[in-house]
Amino acid sequence: MMKRSIIAVSLSAAVFASADQGASGSTQDLLIQKLTQVQMGLAPSDPSRVSVLLRLADLHAEKARQLAMQEIGDGCTVCSAGTADRTKALKFYAEALAGASAAVKPKVHLQMGHLYEMQGQSDLAEKSYKAMLEVSTSPVEQDDS
Repeated sequence: MMKRSIIAVSLSAAVFASADQGASGSTQDLLIQKLTQVQMGLAPSDPSRVSVLLRLADLHAEKARQLAMQEIGDGCTVCSAGTADRTKALKFYAEALAGASAAVKPKVHLQMGHLYEMQGQSDLAEKSYKAMLEVSTSPVEQDDS
């Protein structure tokens, strides 16, 4: 029961922090740290594990985006900011896929494909996009025309 309370508080904090468009890097890092601790304490069969993994992946993907945008704004010529966070996001998304619902899987594959593209791994990006189409139940996403 205590774990569920901790998870609820952590997820509430995640929603609050994501609602703040100007969340500072330190707030984002603190949230990532807290959710990582929660995730590490969850049993592999815990039903809330997938939600925590997806939230962690989203946070790392957003952090990578912010770092890349800052680097581009600073005039980088060889841009590599966010690579470590994209790698972490991909790891969390991949782990979450095993237990994700059918409705969530296409969205996760889409996000993974985008992150793979950002990492320069076009072959893995293509595999993710194909997997998205295979698991999708939306007739719009499966339209071949």
